[in-house]
Amino acid sequence: MEHILSQLTEIAHQKKITIFWTKSLSATAPSIACAKQKIIIMNQNWTRPHELIFQLAHELAHLLLNDPTDQILYHTSASQLISIEYRTNQLAIRLLIPFYLNETAKSVINSQFFIQSFGLPQHCSKLVEQEIAHYLAEFH
Repeated sequence: MEHILSQLTEIAHQKKITIFWTKSLSATAPSIACAKQKIIIMNQNWTRPHELIFQLAHELAHLLLNDPTDQILYHTSASQLISIEYRTNQLAIRLLIPFYLNETAKSVINSQFFIQSFGLPQHCSKLVEQEIAHYLAEFH
């Protein structure tokens, strides 16, 4: 999984996004993207380390989509926030699919294994199914 973190870091570097890994946060403090500064702060103490790859992809997706969520959270309706998070999760999943498919035999490709591999929330199940199907139809 280190190679995936490395590739995501390279994408960030190409887009002039800085990633800080810190051990100074509590185990429950989420990682965060700061749009104005183009910085991602990743919590190395996160209680479920297997989720860090998806967290990095998710925070990177916020910045790639130019979502200034860190600046507008207090002025965003619940439906707008859900829409922002949906698009962000969608792009994060798209970033991770090639890694998943490169390491998975075609006969065992499924959304649940993807979710477990990258520690996605279960509510992303349908989105993962759709994105894997879309990727396979378009690129394979």
